[in-house]
Amino acid sequence: MKTICRAARTMARDQRGQSLIETALAIPILLLIVVGVVDVARVFVAKTETTNAAREAAALAARDPQATIEQICQRARDELGAGSGGCVSASLEVTCTRGGATCGSETDLSYSDPTPPLFTTAGEGGADVTVSVTYGIDLVSGQLLGRAFAVNPVAIRSAVWFPGLSR
Repeated sequence: MKTICRAARTMARDQRGQSLIETALAIPILLLIVVGVVDVARVFVAKTETTNAAREAAALAARDPQATIEQICQRARDELGAGSGGCVSASLEVTCTRGGATCGSETDLSYSDPTPPLFTTAGEGGADVTVSVTYGIDLVSGQLLGRAFAVNPVAIRSAVWFPGLSR
């Protein structure tokens, strides 16, 4: 009986395994916090890039009244580093309106009026332009929590209005 009591007291005083258990419980929580901070930083950078892409595309559309929607989309894709492609893809969507019409549709000169609208005349000032860029990014924490929460991709949206400019 004395040996059992002595062994119980020895195990109660022995704390070698306690720090291992505390570390095993703390590491996943700390890693989740670090991944969350990284995701917040990535969202901030994506928002900045998306806003810059929308500004560049809007500036092109306002500066060049005859720019097509494909040229405007490519300018936004170039600014985002998204390569070439269309205006709508899995992670990127670019919309543009100029003078109330979709950019590129106003350059269709199949109308009876011989005077083209202001925003299709070369060398003239363009109409006001609004460009909206939506960019989807996958969060690292979304990969970890994807089974519990549907968070990926996160849509980052920026809309920019630019006044019409002369060349």
